[in-house]
Amino acid sequence: MRLEPRESVAFGWQVGAPLLAVVAAMAICSGLILWAGASPLSAWALLLKGALGSTFALTETLTRATPLIFTGLAAAVAFRAKLWNIGGEGQFYVGACMATWLGTGMVTLPAWLTGSLTVTRIAAVATFDPTDWWVQQQVVFRADQYFGGLPGRENVKTFPATLHLLSRLQGPVMVEGGVVAGADRTLRPGVKLPGETDGPLFNIAAQAPESTQIDVLNVFNDSSQADGVGTLSQTTLTGFGMADELNFLELDPSLEPEDLLFGESPIVPGGISFGTISLAAGTFASNAVRSTIEVLNVMLGEGNDNLTITGTLDPQRAATVTAKVTITPVADVTGGLIVPVPGIHVTRTSGSWLADGY
Repeated sequence: MRLEPRESVAFGWQVGAPLLAVVAAMAICSGLILWAGASPLSAWALLLKGALGSTFALTETLTRATPLIFTGLAAAVAFRAKLWNIGGEGQFYVGACMATWLGTGMVTLPAWLTGSLTVTRIAAVATFDPTDWWVQQQVVFRADQYFGGLPGRENVKTFPATLHLLSRLQGPVMVEGGVVAGADRTLRPGVKLPGETDGPLFNIAAQAPESTQIDVLNVFNDSSQADGVGTLSQTTLTGFGMADELNFLELDPSLEPEDLLFGESPIVPGGISFGTISLAAGTFASNAVRSTIEVLNVMLGEGNDNLTITGTLDPQRAATVTAKVTITPVADVTGGLIVPVPGIHVTRTSGSWLADGY
């Protein structure tokens, strides 16, 4: 038995064979996506959106696909001539190097080869020289209506690096470190839009006991050149241009404490507070004596700063509980998602998880 090429291939096979290969590849990939616990339809939808979902995505797809198309075309021409071309990747890189070498002006080409070429910059350029450096120039900016952001990062906002200045804190900041009694850390159901579904739960690695961990709070004001004045107490750092104490009752005299919707204290300490967050009678407040961090580092600026220290850290003990606990295995803790996730239910005969800070 020997294999020989067909003298002619039916049109149906010429069209059907590539389509069958695409369908088979998509079926295999869909199986792998299902095995990973995701939705194949969502994965293919994101793939199409990233490649063709916007003008920017389409141009990026063409930018990356065009060199590969021409590389494949070069190999196809050689195969049609019954020649083996096994250096397509190397030819691609050599062509890219030559195009860069010629296009960047590293070599001078004759005028008959280059002709007349006009290059328009995308970014605006303002040029000054010794004769007109004092003349005002105007640069007009317009929004790019075709810009859609990188695929998958349309809703990501990147902020530039800024100076470390405490004076930029325009409101109180409350920092909580370890697990203490009365802190509400229960999981709440998320708000879903119509058509949204829950995905599989992610795994959380085993956490070290809070009693063996050291919570560190770093406060940076090292970009300041002013002579700052501040006060450090057992649970607060104030001054250095930070916001003062915030009293909602003074801001709105008609407001009553019972009008606060979430039971929070109407008075919030100014600056940065790191006292224990306590819950009592439906309200929460920051402890003025005990802190939830073990180490506080304050980096001050270049000026002649004056920091008055009225107290040092007195860490709150980590929450502990002594009770009879029942552990019940559960086949699926996701509530019926695509991939079942086994887990456990932990119940106790007395006391409250919430009151103990769990």
